[in-house]
Amino acid sequence: MKKISFLLFSSIIIYLFWYIIGNLYILKDNSNSFTKLQCVSYAPFQKNDSPLNPNFIISENSVRKDLELLSKYTNFRKYF
Repeated sequence: MKKISFLLFSSIIIYLFWYIIGNLYILKDNSNSFTKLQCVSYAPFQKNDSPLNPNFIISENSVRKDLELLSKYTNFRKYF
């Protein structure tokens, strides 16, 4: 009985810990201020493109358009 009680108590403590931590770091939409993103993950593929297609070629123009769009939200402008 002690083991089950300890397991239940430990589970509740762990759940509460992650619940409290999760609530502290919720990003809120503040339309009055905007800061640029510090980093992004970029893949040059469009909706129907696949990196597994050996015949697919990514055009320089396509990458430039993507970076132009990302420059509104990041500091990429200085790199191209």
